[in-house]
Amino acid sequence: MARYEIGAIYEIEAGKRTYYASLLNHDLYGVFEPISGKLSEEVFDNTPYRLYFSTGSYAVKRGFWKKIIPSPDKTDTERWSRPEHLVVFTPWDIEGALSRLEAFDRYGNTEVLDKKTYIQCLKHGFISIIQPMYERIPQFLNNYYDDWPESEIYSHVIIGGGTAEHQQSQFNALKSIGYNAEQYLQKTKE
Repeated sequence: MARYEIGAIYEIEAGKRTYYASLLNHDLYGVFEPISGKLSEEVFDNTPYRLYFSTGSYAVKRGFWKKIIPSPDKTDTERWSRPEHLVVFTPWDIEGALSRLEAFDRYGNTEVLDKKTYIQCLKHGFISIIQPMYERIPQFLNNYYDDWPESEIYSHVIIGGGTAEHQQSQFNALKSIGYNAEQYLQKTKE
């Protein structure tokens, strides 16, 4: 059985693409920006995370995700901690998300942020993504990784679900935080 190792780097195969993620605390994985060159601990130390997701340890413990670099120090809790805030964002209810301003702190506890901090976290991609089924993570990464965080922020607007009033409130909410969804508004009217 593979070891569940905080700080280790795992390879996630997703069809034609491979992603690299580091296991942080509280079953949170940080997925690295695209890697160029030979894979090494030094390369990963100098590569930031693009996005984060939470899931159980099953894929690691059963070896579905291959450990490629062991943890240099499993006890360094500060180094392997989560970002200060991961916001709870519901792309199907942007207006509601902006009224609740909920997030998880670095220990996984729920907190309420001020609007400015919430929007900053959202725009930087510090969004809490919980994927209870590890089997769905490769497809999630294939769908959202390249244009993160806009791919998540605009995801419901792009598909155009809901009534015309709901769609308009979604567009207005996006506009209030500095996102332009006009190109999607035109498509949903056609």
